Amino acid sequence: MLVAAVAALGVLAALAVLLMGRGPSELQVEVVRGAGPEQLKVLVREAPEGTLVRLLASGAGEGVDRELVAGSALLPLGDLAVGSNALPLELHFPDGEVESTRATVQLDYRVRADVSGLGETGPGVDILFEALPGTTATLGGEEVKLDVHGRGRVRVPVQTLPGGTLKLKRDYRLGLPGGQVASGQVRVGTRVAPLTLRGPGVRVMTDAGELRLEGESAVGANVQVEGNPVVVDASGGFSHRVKLGPPGLRSYRIVSEVEGMAPAQLRVEVERVSSIQAAALGFQADAGLDYLKLADNPGGHAGKAVSFDGTIYSARSAGGRSELQMLTQRCRARRPRRCPLWVTSEQVLGVSVGNQVRVLGNIDGVQSYVSKGGKPSSMPRVKARFVLPLDRP
Repeated sequence: MLVAAVAALGVLAALAVLLMGRGPSELQVEVVRGAGPEQLKVLVREAPEGTLVRLLASGAGEGVDRELVAGSALLPLGDLAVGSNALPLELHFPDGEVESTRATVQLDYRVRADVSGLGETGPGVDILFEALPGTTATLGGEEVKLDVHGRGRVRVPVQTLPGGTLKLKRDYRLGLPGGQVASGQVRVGTRVAPLTLRGPGVRVMTDAGELRLEGESAVGANVQVEGNPVVVDASGGFSHRVKLGPPGLRSYRIVSEVEGMAPAQLRVEVERVSSIQAAALGFQADAGLDYLKLADNPGGHAGKAVSFDGTIYSARSAGGRSELQMLTQRCRARRPRRCPLWVTSEQVLGVSVGNQVRVLGNIDGVQSYVSKGGKPSSMPRVKARFVLPLDRP
């Protein structure tokens, strides 16, 4: 998928002289390329208004034509082959006269970017080289190995944000067989397809035999889970059931492809256990670390395992993650008397305000925030491993 990539072309354009019975007239061609496909620019300065230029295809009379405006026209052009290219052209004048000619275009090299690799394992942008046999190449100062036909490929690892913008620049240098040196820069600037996870989370622990991967992309998107196509509804949403094997770790890759955009991908890491309850009982919390000690120096206890019971007073989920705020029970803080805790989880938690839960996890520093009254505040933050209803041990 060649998307919004500025390609570098090494092109020599030939001049053809047309004898049209009105005196010689010169036709000039040039191959141009910006963010889209290559085009052929044709210039005939003395052509009368209303003249058409036609680029012929395989058979006589076939091809594409454009009207010359101020003696110039752009015609869509398929990728030229590296080397010499003979392009058959016709000029159709307003009086019905037709003149035929052939313009020769020499292409020494082409360097461009392919973003389709962003949807693969080990995502990246591929820089593609096509050059005359015997050409040497470097990208970013490092050698690029070209095959006997002058072709090569380098994958540049890239991590993209779904729905964001991808920008990439790389300098190249080519040593052509005749001794000439060509250098330049290949650039990519394109939007990345939208892809949002609604559930069950980016890292999930479950004792169920199956789960549903739910999310949304764009209307008409091509969404796949581990290479299997998924139905996308009229609003861009999708829901896909996967059956889980025996207990263990597994990963599911979700890819979204949208026309004119770079592919986006997300991964869902799943740990299936025999019993959530049994797994939680095996979590070893530091029994000596209570809220009072934690609140005095949250950063000094980073990474330590803790267990807190409490009541949720704020809960929200987005992008396959959850954030909770809770008031812990058995609070022994001196001031204030409330003992708030900020809890993060990498899965969508089915809890609501007012629920009483047990949080098992690791200290993750301090969460700063601004209170409703506009006062800067902070509270200890815990990255949860388990969030369990209190009626479950």
